[in-house]
Amino acid sequence: DTQTERWRNLINGAWNIYSSPLARAATEIVINNRSQWRNIPEKDLYMLALNKKQTQLARRALYCATGDKELAKFLSGIFLATLHGLETNLLQYGSDYTFKKELEALAQVLENYCEQQS
Repeated sequence: DTQTERWRNLINGAWNIYSSPLARAATEIVINNRSQWRNIPEKDLYMLALNKKQTQLARRALYCATGDKELAKFLSGIFLATLHGLETNLLQYGSDYTFKKELEALAQVLENYCEQQS
């Protein structure tokens, strides 16, 4: 079990969640209703709470992978932005598109950045 394999496992596990039918449906709902929710404070609070929970989970997973809280905090932005972007693209391309190259690139970026920090 190499460090590269651990990064791939973490990213693939996260991607299995983000690319699931339930996650895609939730993303479509948010995208389709975002303009209607702009002036509803309860929805803003809900979206902020959801974002905070996703960030906490990402940081925890990345901390387990790196053992460094500050590094995990920094990497969580890259990690989540990539997953969110791919999830949104999945709505366009359909569930047949796997984003294997993109997920592999994310693994390499995270691994290389961590190596440079040590």
